[in-house]
Amino acid sequence: MDPTLSHARKILLCARRGIGDLIMEIPLMQALRKAIPYAHVSVLGARPALQVLENHSPFDQLFYLEDFGVTDWADAGTEALASRFGRWLDDQRFDVVVDALQAPMAIRDSIYGRQMPVRDLDQEAIRGMLRCGKSGLDALRAGAIDGWGIPVEGVLAPRLKLDRDELEAGRRYLEERGVCQRPRVAVSPIASSEAKRWPLAHVAAAADYLLDSHRGRLPIFFGPDDQALRDELLCLMRRADDVVPIEAQHLRLTAAMLVHCDLLLANDTGLMHLSAAVGTPVVAIFGPTSPGIYLPPNCVSVSGNRTACPHASRDSFSQGSCVQSGHCSRPTASCMARIPLAAVLAALHTHLERETAVFATVETGTIVNGKTEIH
Repeated sequence: MDPTLSHARKILLCARRGIGDLIMEIPLMQALRKAIPYAHVSVLGARPALQVLENHSPFDQLFYLEDFGVTDWADAGTEALASRFGRWLDDQRFDVVVDALQAPMAIRDSIYGRQMPVRDLDQEAIRGMLRCGKSGLDALRAGAIDGWGIPVEGVLAPRLKLDRDELEAGRRYLEERGVCQRPRVAVSPIASSEAKRWPLAHVAAAADYLLDSHRGRLPIFFGPDDQALRDELLCLMRRADDVVPIEAQHLRLTAAMLVHCDLLLANDTGLMHLSAAVGTPVVAIFGPTSPGIYLPPNCVSVSGNRTACPHASRDSFSQGSCVQSGHCSRPTASCMARIPLAAVLAALHTHLERETAVFATVETGTIVNGKTEIH
């Protein structure tokens, strides 16, 4: 084990900004905590993503980048921000910073500028695994083993644990809004970039299909500031009256709702990772990003003709200009627009047939799909 880490008594871990990115790193964070159980470990990250670790975190303290005035990951920051964060670093007296490379530019420069001991994930190890066709989780494991010098054992399937009260809150939230039928399917049209969003007309058609196939109400998850997106989607649906819009909630409540769902239809986004982390399978729609890197275990991806997308990387976590700008550079339909509705409906049908057969024989209180149901 790396002696700098093994002898550290106070550690700062820089978490990835995105919700999905942080969830993918949960097994590494748990391995770090296990390897150094006696150290005081603080996590620095973006407030939305760090909600995943609130309430029952294995870490000693969470710090939020927004409290330092960080608004953009690529922003070099102001002198006031650098001075404030620098004073905070001096006051905290961390022995080592872990994964500073993932911090926003202003924070990263401040850490490196102080010549503090830093242990980053080994980027060459990560690239080597991705070039060999390994998954993103396997690549992160290699990066931690070589960069942090800690053992990372077991199957790297991120798991988010919720307590009984949280599970009950999620069940109650859905059932109070009339989402009671089983199997219980959810939909989300959101994405971190417009370039990663399946066309709303297709989402609307898939949602109507689900309502036609299964009696009951359909929960559709939205993010913050998605009022216009919600209104447009509902206008495109035949059965909008049977939709239960789920506005942005604390991520642990959202996770607790997803526990009580049996399938989620979503784009490649943080909600996909959150659902998989609580054991709910996902039919995930991929365009300019690679399911080989990002698709969680035990989930299914539906993709279009990816060979025509110049931004689809299979050997790097970095995402193309279309994802960053939110606009496809193709003169014709984007790769997301080319993903046929029929392919997504076929994937949903396959899952729903299995779930319907399971629920025809399951009794209350048994284990379904590896998730303990709380009633």
